[in-house]
Amino acid sequence: MKNIVFLFLVALVFSCKNSTKLTEAEAAAVLKAELGYPKPFEIRVNLADENMRDRVKDAGLVDSGLVTTSEIKSMTDLGSPVIAITEKGQRYLLGMPEEDQSGKVRMVKVADMAISGINDISDDGEKKARVEYAIAYENITPFSVLVTKDLTKPEIRHANFVKKEKWELVKQ
Repeated sequence: MKNIVFLFLVALVFSCKNSTKLTEAEAAAVLKAELGYPKPFEIRVNLADENMRDRVKDAGLVDSGLVTTSEIKSMTDLGSPVIAITEKGQRYLLGMPEEDQSGKVRMVKVADMAISGINDISDDGEKKARVEYAIAYENITPFSVLVTKDLTKPEIRHANFVKKEKWELVKQ
């Protein structure tokens, strides 16, 4: 009889312990849902900025037909757009930032960011976990030449989770 009770208690302990571990599949699902992956990696292009005009020229975006540029000819031209996105480049436009509705700043897609894998899950045993995951850049656009980040290498990120009724991402 003692053996049966002992086996029952051991089975009970092991069955309860496994249900609190965060799995890779759960972590990936929560990250995708809460952080919106896959999502675009975007940059701001100020169409009235002469330095940005020089950058797009130097990057070859004018030669590839994605943008056209113009020069400031008089003082009245200051603040006017010196960069225009061509029809070929329109498909990479994502819109205007909310704080600038003048049309001089546009958001341009550089690539898509997607979770490529869960590298590590550190579980402290008290319903908390830290997840290390990798972000891969996919569908890289010609506008990627405007960023200094190496988009061919995955980016390592971290996220904290807490278990309430289910595993939840801790907002930072």
